Amino acid sequence: MSAVFYKTQSIGLRRCYDPQLWNKKDPLFLPDSEICDFDFDPCSYSMNTIEGVAISTIHVTRGEGFSYASFESVGYDLKVVKLSPPVERVLLCFQPNEYSIYCARGC
Repeated sequence: MSAVFYKTQSIGLRRCYDPQLWNKKDPLFLPDSEICDFDFDPCSYSMNTIEGVAISTIHVTRGEGFSYASFESVGYDLKVVKLSPPVERVLLCFQPNEYSIYCARGC
């Protein structure tokens, strides 16, 4: 399974697009965010977003015998922005063995 995350294969959240994994009625991630992402060599992925005063980051490391994904966000009004859909998409896409989620309001 980790071969999927090597540069010779398709990796990265936007390149992991599969219409069956993503609900077209719902935005792909946080649609008003500016995204800066990077695929590390030979495998792993990092994405940072900024949307006004809110920021979020995703880090995925995949290797033989282990994988890890984290999602962190700060500044989103969790009564308005639902973070579970993008988190679920990331987990479906990368299928890590472990993951952590950190959300803070304000800052």
